[in-house]
Amino acid sequence: MSMTFGYFSKAAAPEVFFETVAGTLSRKMKDYFYEVDAGQSFFNRSFFITVQGGRESFKLNLTKEKSAELQDKAPFALENFLWGELEKQGLPAHKFR
Repeated sequence: MSMTFGYFSKAAAPEVFFETVAGTLSRKMKDYFYEVDAGQSFFNRSFFITVQGGRESFKLNLTKEKSAELQDKAPFALENFLWGELEKQGLPAHKFR
């Protein structure tokens, strides 16, 4: 684990941290032709992530509170949670990790 990322996870606003983690997922999946869209809900109460690969589509919503809780827990807790939830939907996450 990078100490810098550890400090970042503690200091960053939840929105910035979520976008950073979503960007990491996107970069890891790009070589496998999966597209990632991530952002905030219309009323800014939750975050969403959508992964599209060919005919496959995976969607995940996460409250800001849950995201902040994972951010505070450990630097990679949010990323691991997102991978796990997408994998439960059928995304072959083992390819990207």
